[in-house]
Amino acid sequence: MAKGALRALVGLMIVVAFVPAARTQQVIGVNPTSPFVQVTLRQQLEKGLKCRRPVEFQFVDHVVKLVDKGELPLDIVNISYDWSRKRNSFRPFVYFQQCLVFLANKRGIDIHAQPLPN
Repeated sequence: MAKGALRALVGLMIVVAFVPAARTQQVIGVNPTSPFVQVTLRQQLEKGLKCRRPVEFQFVDHVVKLVDKGELPLDIVNISYDWSRKRNSFRPFVYFQQCLVFLANKRGIDIHAQPLPN
C-alpha cells in the first residue's frame, strides 16, 4: 500500500507542476518557454464570449479599460465570464453582460457611469 500512496503522490506532483496559472492576472504576458497558450484579458473575453456585434466588442473594450484602471476588480470579470459560459455556451455574451453589471452594482461599481465608446 505504501507503493500505491507514493505513486499517487508523485502523480499529484506532476499534475500540479503542469497546471496553468489561474486567471488572476490582468494581462498575461507571452512566455516562449511555457507549453500553454497565454492570452490577454481582451482576447479571452472576445473569443470566450463569442463576440460578433460591434456593441459587444465595445463593451469588452470598456470592461478591459475599467480593469486596467483598477476601477473594476478582475475577480468580478472572471466570475461573470465563467458563469456565463456555463449558463449558455452558444451565446454567453448576453449572460456575461447582465451578470457583470449585477455583481459590479452589488459592490457599488456603476459600469455604465462612464459612457460607452462610440
